[in-house]
Amino acid sequence: MTISIIYHTRFGNNALIADLLSDTLESKGHGVSIHPISEAHPSEIPASDLYIIGSPTQIGTLPIRVGRFLRRLKIPSGSRFAVYTTHAEPGSGAPGKITSTMEAHGAESVAKPLMLAVKDLKGPLEDEWESKVTKWIETL
Repeated sequence: MTISIIYHTRFGNNALIADLLSDTLESKGHGVSIHPISEAHPSEIPASDLYIIGSPTQIGTLPIRVGRFLRRLKIPSGSRFAVYTTHAEPGSGAPGKITSTMEAHGAESVAKPLMLAVKDLKGPLEDEWESKVTKWIETL
């Protein structure tokens, strides 16, 4: 399976998650490409069997930059996707906004969003975040 991981990070937490996802999925024989939103263009993301979208939560919602990128994303209708987010406080609206945008492209969610807490505004990630990511991968 080919997998594109598209993520945004401000303090590096989502990059850590993307790296763990990539390493684990590659060890299972999948082809993985990683695309930080700060370096990628929405029309240059390769067609993939699965898109994993990662984003922080800012002020309880999706960062504007992420929403803009995802609205301009060019993916085939019928694509599959999964979402992970980080948040400092519970009640994030980011997973729902990502899901709505991807569904507007005709994509289908394959897993419940993974939401990981950060211990402070800048991190670090919650304890045992690695095991939560590993368990989430099994649901994809």
